[in-house]
Amino acid sequence: MRRLFLVTAVFLTAAACADVASEDVLTSGIYADLSVEGSDHGTSTVTAKLKVGGSGSNTYVELTGTDELIASVGDETQVMVEQTIGDYHEYVAGFATADGGDVFTVSFNRSVDEGAPNSSMTLPDPFDIDPVQGPFQRSSDITLTWSPASSPDNMRLTATGSCVLTYGRDISGDPGIVTIEADSLVPIDEGSG
Repeated sequence: MRRLFLVTAVFLTAAACADVASEDVLTSGIYADLSVEGSDHGTSTVTAKLKVGGSGSNTYVELTGTDELIASVGDETQVMVEQTIGDYHEYVAGFATADGGDVFTVSFNRSVDEGAPNSSMTLPDPFDIDPVQGPFQRSSDITLTWSPASSPDNMRLTATGSCVLTYGRDISGDPGIVTIEADSLVPIDEGSG
């Protein structure tokens, strides 16, 4: 069994169409996709992706000048470190805690304007995903169950594989069961055309 828990938060929106330096954009023009993911090893990773143009944009923002992202939980604070993933930048910080109820804060500190000093996310309680019998065929439903369930948190399911496009969907509430409907997973060769 794997214990997984993930929470995401989003702040700010605007528009643009190319890779940009953060010092060239006001905070009101930046969309931030923030997440914290806890592992069953008792560690958590906070991730931030900054974009111009909203959540669906492929225009990523690289921190420049004095701009910085700071992550914290409890008394521990870290400057988030840049990782380049393919053509985009993301910023990460790791912490030695993964307890349900931990509150993580991300601050976007900058001299251009006020920044966004207090975006917070609360890590939900961990849950166990029940073992799933495989292999799977795309033409069949795939049902996943987990426990405990019935928390007040909304969830997001993401499925990846070496020969399928990434599948994602929001789950309202915490029902303890979700089905990936037949043919929802798209082979990579079908999605590339």
